[in-house]
Amino acid sequence: MIRTRNLFLALTAFLGVLVSSYDHAAAQTKRKVTVTWVAPSVAQSVAWLAKEVGIFAKHGVDADVILLTGSPRAIQTLLAGDIDFAIAGAQAAMRARMRGADPVFVATTSNVSSQRVLVRPDSSLKRLEDLKGKTVGITQYGSAGDSFFRSALRKVGLRPDTDVAILQMGGTPQVSSALVAGKTDAGVTGESGLLLVHQGRLKELPGASAKEMNLRSSGATLTITQRYINRDRSGIMQFMRAYVEGVHYFKTNRQGTLRALQKYLRHSGTDRPSLRRSTGRYRSLAGAERGSAPGRPGPGNRSQDQEFQAGRLCRLEFPAGN
Repeated sequence: MIRTRNLFLALTAFLGVLVSSYDHAAAQTKRKVTVTWVAPSVAQSVAWLAKEVGIFAKHGVDADVILLTGSPRAIQTLLAGDIDFAIAGAQAAMRARMRGADPVFVATTSNVSSQRVLVRPDSSLKRLEDLKGKTVGITQYGSAGDSFFRSALRKVGLRPDTDVAILQMGGTPQVSSALVAGKTDAGVTGESGLLLVHQGRLKELPGASAKEMNLRSSGATLTITQRYINRDRSGIMQFMRAYVEGVHYFKTNRQGTLRALQKYLRHSGTDRPSLRRSTGRYRSLAGAERGSAPGRPGPGNRSQDQEFQAGRLCRLEFPAGN
């Protein structure tokens, strides 16, 4: 009996040393990163959500998640080395890559662009062609919204900057504010503009969304640099495991997500019903409530599904050079 008790005490002490050693090692490998997002929107909320509910901390990531409006500005800041991850429109990074810079996409929350043209509820504009001679606000020249709008105008035979005046406003909140105040005739925003549509403060211009016009693009891409990959691939994978778990949390924990997003979007005047509609749009893409794709673990086993998603990502091979 005494011998058994001594063995138990010795085993307990040994486990305590192991746990202490693990905690010390985890503390030593904790990564400090800065992540920026360019607009207060559901599509760009994963990093904030992962920080708010403790997922980053769980994976040893100390993340500062900050707002930096405008995709071109965010990508410039990323390339300058002032931030580690940028959640922004794909076009700004693609342009930088074509000019010899080294941005790299590692994730996206949507395979469909959410860009669209909004007008005031009392507007007489009925279609995109009616914008001839009008003034339209965008976030920044070279942004996802700017690229979409110029392509959309050309598709209906209008010349950007000649037939339609395009003004850069700085960010999505400024685009919406100028439109509501009557300073512009229309505005181009991503999915965050739908929050104002749900509140009745704006409306969509019929037929003037990227989806309706079949103008394809990724939405809310997570971008890093090749230099960062070369320098700290293991740290990036550590971050990405947390990011994927954040996506899983968004898709499977509706109430927790809504609570976090209300705090995340508190300055936009967003109410809970509007948030429910916006999050529902993205959660439906996951199959979390309607069943999953063939050959994948179903929603009945969340941990298995999460391991499946993380496993797929962790087998990705980043390019090994510039």
